[in-house]
Amino acid sequence: MFQALWDRASEHARVMYDDPRPGVPERGGFETRAASSKRPLIVICDEGKRPVYLLTNVFDQKRLSDQQAGLLYRLRWGIELYYRTTKQTFGHRRLLSHSPEAALLEQTWMVLGLWLMQFLAVSAVEAAGHSSDCISHAKVRNLLRRTMRLTLSRSHLRPSQPLRYRLGRAIKDQYRRAGPKQTRPHPRKKEQRPPNPPKIQLATKFERQRAQQLWLAARLKS
Repeated sequence: MFQALWDRASEHARVMYDDPRPGVPERGGFETRAASSKRPLIVICDEGKRPVYLLTNVFDQKRLSDQQAGLLYRLRWGIELYYRTTKQTFGHRRLLSHSPEAALLEQTWMVLGLWLMQFLAVSAVEAAGHSSDCISHAKVRNLLRRTMRLTLSRSHLRPSQPLRYRLGRAIKDQYRRAGPKQTRPHPRKKEQRPPNPPKIQLATKFERQRAQQLWLAARLKS
């Protein structure tokens, strides 16, 4: 899976360093990290999208290459999907507990339940010959809820197919979007001008001393 994501990122993305001139780097420009004299700013340019700026304190290409930095940034989308599934699909927008201990226990059981559901769905979908990227979490949720309700109610109504077979068919609709999402009729948000490329400024001696004082004060409180 990691190799597939790596190949996809290498094929559709270009990673290059920030140009010292103002504005976006020119198309096709590339500068290695060694030649950039430890510049901490990396610019990721995808086709047809605005550039993304990444800040790093790892200047050794052997420890973290430009391509690896771009791939790690793209992998964060899985975290965004996890939070969307938790809050929107499962309706867990807020914690119901009132104490830190109970909130941690509630969150732990919620994560374990989500992992168990995904494990059942992935194994069933892949056994049916589909990719795990095609799983519809909403359909899996509905199937499991319906099965549990029928089991607890001791109803004589039972599905004709086993649960594993039905989970294998819980995939997203295989349609291709005819147009961009911007064409959908929804309330328009205020369109703001995108920010300019970031400017990196080294911390002064006073700022470094102040940051160290705050760090030591936080450690003493804990």
